[in-house]
Amino acid sequence: MKISIGHVITLVFLMFAGFILYMVAQMMGSKVDLVESDYYSKELKFQSQIEKYRNTIQLGDSALRFNQEHQHVQIKINKNNPEQISVYMYYPQNNEKDVLYTFDNTSLCILDKNKISKGRVILKIEWKDESTVYYYEKEMFIY
Repeated sequence: MKISIGHVITLVFLMFAGFILYMVAQMMGSKVDLVESDYYSKELKFQSQIEKYRNTIQLGDSALRFNQEHQHVQIKINKNNPEQISVYMYYPQNNEKDVLYTFDNTSLCILDKNKISKGRVILKIEWKDESTVYYYEKEMFIY
């Protein structure tokens, strides 16, 4: 049997279609955690987050200090004396690694690097003093 140009075009088309179907099947099976699980409820509360963030901006640039050392990550709140601090470590690539830490009556938060996952993380820090609630986000790479 002689192979003509029509056979070659048909074969190339079928191989391309098979490749596309394979890629679609691979993409449908992969897990993507780029959005938080309770995204819609957080969207409704977003105005309160803006107010908390404005309170943090009014404190100035030196309100928070971050220090990453070999064994731990330090978060220091320099302005006002917080009653409670919550540090939420949000991993955009995998929500199974997300962790929430709370600290009471301290201005220094120390996170042990042996207990947290390495990689890109978004730190969501919220603290309150006597009458005001503050909020700050920082993207960080834990090494």
